[in-house]
Amino acid sequence: MALHTETKIYKHAYQLLNLSIEAKANMRRDFKNSLGSRIHDECIEVLVLIADANAAPNSDKPPVIRQMLRHIGKIEFLLRVCNDQRLITPRVWASAIELLQSIGSQGGGWANYFERTKAPAA
Repeated sequence: MALHTETKIYKHAYQLLNLSIEAKANMRRDFKNSLGSRIHDECIEVLVLIADANAAPNSDKPPVIRQMLRHIGKIEFLLRVCNDQRLITPRVWASAIELLQSIGSQGGGWANYFERTKAPAA
């Protein structure tokens, strides 16, 4: 089993966290502690869930990964609102969407793999 910090999904999630820090720092003050903090917290939760899924037994991985994917959906929603309200730059929005799509597809593939390889119930 590889260290979770060496996986591509973790590296992309870490880049997303750094992007959220940049976005929060440049947000208008009245949204920093609401939207900015929420995005930042969700990104941290994604990283924690990636580590949890990597450490879990194979049969326990899919639910943890699905939970991580729900957090990815929340981040996308929050960033979409920020983009629509012009609280983040188009560059941050484009980079975030690219990372979110990568994390989502990797996470979905990861969950599907472990769901397919489950031992059949006897």
